[in-house]
Amino acid sequence: KEVSKTIHKLETDYKVQVNPREINLFYLGKNSRERILYEDGIFKVNNTSLRFSKSEILRELRENPLAFSPNVIMRPLFQEVILPNLCYIGGAGEMAYWFQLKA
Repeated sequence: KEVSKTIHKLETDYKVQVNPREINLFYLGKNSRERILYEDGIFKVNNTSLRFSKSEILRELRENPLAFSPNVIMRPLFQEVILPNLCYIGGAGEMAYWFQLKA
């Protein structure tokens, strides 16, 4: 929600690079990487029959964290948590994402 508010403020002077989704994670299957959608109180893995209640998806996150992958808006934050660094060198697109998140 905070990122959405920031994007709205930036839109007048800046070309927005990325728009957040309600769920900014992917679910990793054997040969797939699908978005997680939230519809009618249920977490659904796009293009699959997988469905989770809130408690089920939280349990899945605890028991099988490698089945989840961040999308473009979460990846830099995820990376900073698991791979702390002294310096970050990013391309133009990555820098635009960072500045959008930091604004």
